[in-house]
Amino acid sequence: MEQMIVLISKVCVILVLILVSVVVEEYISFNKDIKSALGMGTPGGYGNESSYKKTSVMILTQIIQGALFAFLIYIDSTISFKGLSEPDIIYDAREVILNLSVIYGPITVTITAIASIIARIMRNPYNSMVPVVCIMCAYIMEISYLYYLKKKGKKLRVVDFTVMAVVTGLISNIGIYLTIREDIKTAATSAFMLMFIYPLFSISVYKIIDAIKKSNNLVFELYKSDEKFKTMNAELQKRLDELKENEAHFKTMFYYSGEAIFLIKDNKIADINKSGLKMLGYHNSEEVIGREFSDFVMELKRSGDDRTEDDIDEVFARVAEGETIKKEMRIETKNLTNVHIEAFMIDLKTPNNEFIYMSARDISIRKVRENEILQKSRYDELTNVANRKYFNEVTSKMIQIPESYPICYLMADINGLKLTNDVFGHAKGDELIVKIASVLSSCCRNSDIVARIGGDEFAILFTNTDAGMAASLVDRINKKLDRQEYDSVKPSVSMGYAVKKSIEDGVGFDSIVNSADAMMYINKSASREQTRKIFLDNMLDKLYEISSDEVVRYKELRTMAEKIGTMYSFEPVVVKKINNLITYVNVGKLITPRIEWEMKGENISTLRFSRKLLENTAVILNIIGNSINNIVTTEELSLLNENWDGSGEKYNTLGDEIPLEVRVFRMIYDIYYLKTHKEIVGILSNEEIIELIRSESGKRYDPRLCGCRWEEIL
Repeated sequence: MEQMIVLISKVCVILVLILVSVVVEEYISFNKDIKSALGMGTPGGYGNESSYKKTSVMILTQIIQGALFAFLIYIDSTISFKGLSEPDIIYDAREVILNLSVIYGPITVTITAIASIIARIMRNPYNSMVPVVCIMCAYIMEISYLYYLKKKGKKLRVVDFTVMAVVTGLISNIGIYLTIREDIKTAATSAFMLMFIYPLFSISVYKIIDAIKKSNNLVFELYKSDEKFKTMNAELQKRLDELKENEAHFKTMFYYSGEAIFLIKDNKIADINKSGLKMLGYHNSEEVIGREFSDFVMELKRSGDDRTEDDIDEVFARVAEGETIKKEMRIETKNLTNVHIEAFMIDLKTPNNEFIYMSARDISIRKVRENEILQKSRYDELTNVANRKYFNEVTSKMIQIPESYPICYLMADINGLKLTNDVFGHAKGDELIVKIASVLSSCCRNSDIVARIGGDEFAILFTNTDAGMAASLVDRINKKLDRQEYDSVKPSVSMGYAVKKSIEDGVGFDSIVNSADAMMYINKSASREQTRKIFLDNMLDKLYEISSDEVVRYKELRTMAEKIGTMYSFEPVVVKKINNLITYVNVGKLITPRIEWEMKGENISTLRFSRKLLENTAVILNIIGNSINNIVTTEELSLLNENWDGSGEKYNTLGDEIPLEVRVFRMIYDIYYLKTHKEIVGILSNEEIIELIRSESGKRYDPRLCGCRWEEIL
């Protein structure tokens, strides 16, 4: 009975400590805190350790388990009963312990084997050689078999453990037989225990442990699944938090972005930010959300082109297919103004919806500047019609289009522009250019193009225009020019044109241009003298518009000249020269400040024409005179302030050296001055005027002219 108690005690101790070793192993495998303390844990959870850290955990576990098995051997060796000579031999359970240590790995086996050898030597140092050798053989066999299984990549199975337990029992029996063979009873009892009871006990414990491990593995897998779930849940929560943060960030960026942002679904505005509302001229998003975006689009442009797209729905369809599109368009605001925008459109997919995301910025100022640059590069700055470069570009394209024919090329040259610039200044010349450009443009269709190709030259390209239509156009332009009001010179042009009937007619367009230019030059030459005559008349008209007194003065002076000519029987050429002098002096007044118009002097003997008036009159004479059969010279103008007795400005011209027409003009102009400038010379009767003239006979005037019957002239 006592021996059974000892046996049962040993079995219980073995079971308890072996179960403790299992718990230790599983605890270390499960417990992150231990591994973290050892530097073996990772934030990612169990199963993510490095190979080094896994090995460290295994070694630690086996060392602890080996210590437990060593303690178990110590306990087994100390349990005995009184009255038994060798109780520890019969009931020695170290074989079972050594066998079971195999389950936990080579380090555990090694520690257990060493502890077993030490225990054997300590109990019987004089008779330990054979048991120690048996323990060593069993240890080597178990270690070798574990190495074999590892090399084959296999795990320890029940059959493997059974074979090892039986072999260990066999080796132990050999050792016992060699040790106590004289005690047959004890040897037989030991053999029974070693060969049958201990292997069965070891196998049973192994199965218990295996079942525990399997259940623990299931728990462990559940644990790992739970850990993974927790990790995934944490990651998911992190992602959700990030999404919420991103959503909040997106909403902030969306609603407070400096650029206008539209979310469009099925061509309808699903959402809009503050900048978008401001761009459209609205204050409340409810006024906009739900409306079709196309309602706001006035014009959609192709990039780098001025043509209009067919429909914005086509653009949205392309975006929905994944295309990223950048477009310029004009949109209409609430107050009916239009804004030029640059829109960037992409397809935006959300978990619950799909939108067209469109960001837009106002480029109206940029477009104005671009148009200004384009205007300067394509159009004449003064007249706003096309310049030569742009005209040539358009022309080169138009002549390649068969539908444009017949094409008419017309050239127009401004008449009298140089006269206007020289006489009235370039400001008046520019006004003349602008007025003529306006008339030419007004006589053209939208399909035609007018260009200023030189200082005083214009070119017009008429499409679908034959020779008859061209002649009508020329007539229309001339009539419209005749109806124009003018400040300085009446606007007129000399024109020439040529027609190319079709693209295949064999006549080069350069030939058409040359023909039009030649025709214009002929018309220009034919009208040159007429132009100068008209110019002179226009100047007189303008002078008379400035001062109505000049009309009366001009007529009276010419009448006096005619009467003197008749009285003295002057040659017609002399009378004509006198009248020309009257005309040119009057025209000179038009470009002379009024304060310098009049003659200067305190009395009749000191009267003289202003130097500025004479200079300006000479300018007019040089510009116009030679082309209209002039018989007055600049030299004659310079003698208007010379006196008969040589006391004039030059002091070297006197008497008959002064041309007759100059002497006559001087007298009649002095007489008229005395009659009209009462504020200077006082109120004089005709007799008093005649007396004053005759008092200057031989001094200021030709004595022969002073004897004239002035009573008849005045």
